[in-house]
Amino acid sequence: FSKVLICALVLALLLAFPIKSDGYFSAAAETQTDYEVTSAEAEAMLKKFVGGESGKERLDRTSFSEGEKLAAQFIADFMNGAGWETQTDEFEYTATAGRKTENFRSQNVVSVLKCGKENAKRVIVGANYDNQTSDVKVGDYPLLKGTEGHGAYMNGTGVATLLALAQKLTGIRLDFDLYFVFFGAGEVYNRGAESYAESLKATEIADTLMMVNLQRIGGDKIYAYSDEVKTDHGTYVTEKSKEYG
Repeated sequence: FSKVLICALVLALLLAFPIKSDGYFSAAAETQTDYEVTSAEAEAMLKKFVGGESGKERLDRTSFSEGEKLAAQFIADFMNGAGWETQTDEFEYTATAGRKTENFRSQNVVSVLKCGKENAKRVIVGANYDNQTSDVKVGDYPLLKGTEGHGAYMNGTGVATLLALAQKLTGIRLDFDLYFVFFGAGEVYNRGAESYAESLKATEIADTLMMVNLQRIGGDKIYAYSDEVKTDHGTYVTEKSKEYG
């Protein structure tokens, strides 16, 4: 499997969209490849996802809310329209506080760009799409404290990056199956990511070359955090990151 292809994907995700003070996205390089997204495209996608045509359509995507469900539907429709195989996987979360127990429902949107090869390996890129605009309570206990924010930075930037990149990658043949996973209930103990991980079979985990989770893309520096588990491509990405400064 091509280390260059995997690194190109990761670098496209991590290096293409630093944030500057007068906007969410600014171009990281003067040259653009077929898979990179311009700052204008990324900015437009962020506004489309968060606000929609009215400017207020997905401002409140609080975990487990109707707004979160509508945001998931928008993502699924967009990814289907971009030519990716897409499905929405619902999951439940049970929370208990004192004598009060409540069941909550959310959903992950899973899209895949198949490489067309048998027994293909996979690369997974994820981003949570919910926010914490409103309170979520179990009885009187605040499971999630609303901030009244709209989650453009956390984590609209991650979602916008994947949506814009999905359009660029449509039709490109990779050496592996590429999964874009949009997690629900990320603001509540990363429940969507946990649900997705729990759904994977042992063989699917073994076939996974890399998983990259995108949050709060931008700032003056790029931070990449990793588990202690070593992969065939981990050092290569580190070396390329150093090369790019």
